[in-house]
Amino acid sequence: MTNLIIDHIEENFGEIEKGWDFRISKLPNFQVVECSNGLLENITTIISVGLAQHKLKSRRSEKIIRHEILLSFDKDCIPSNAVAIIKQIAETCVETREALLENDIIKKVGIVFDNHKFDSLWVKPPVFFNENSFSYSGSDVSGDICIFAWLIPITTKERCYIEENGSEAFENVLETVSVDFFDLNRNCIFCESDE
Repeated sequence: MTNLIIDHIEENFGEIEKGWDFRISKLPNFQVVECSNGLLENITTIISVGLAQHKLKSRRSEKIIRHEILLSFDKDCIPSNAVAIIKQIAETCVETREALLENDIIKKVGIVFDNHKFDSLWVKPPVFFNENSFSYSGSDVSGDICIFAWLIPITTKERCYIEENGSEAFENVLETVSVDFFDLNRNCIFCESDE
């Protein structure tokens, strides 16, 4: 890939501070990078670079989707397995040839991050950055649109609420509470204290 998508990533999520290069047969040229000092102060983003080389299918239609995936955290609370989570989910997308779709829930066995209470990831556009961060189009993705999928850690109760009531109902609840999705030490929004 050329640096065009890198420019887009750095413009929205911050300067690339470091990266990890993986040699995976189905994902040649796949990397995960860590970005800081972007549009959101004190937020670090771990993001895939190279997943967009693959055309993935929507499960809801025959639409072809290219995307990169990301996790964002308070700069002082980056879990040690964040890179591994991005790599694992990217590999799954390539193996299944299925894209992550908005409001998908990725359920993990056990907890997602050590010492934190989240058991799932909720897929959304990176709404707290800006609308330009949602997608990218350039020659390095064959002129197609590359969608950026933000993986938001959620608790068991939050996941169950979404599964039972839908994402729109959950988003309505979010409008009534203050929640910092970048803080891995946050409480479940349905709990007075730690879940």
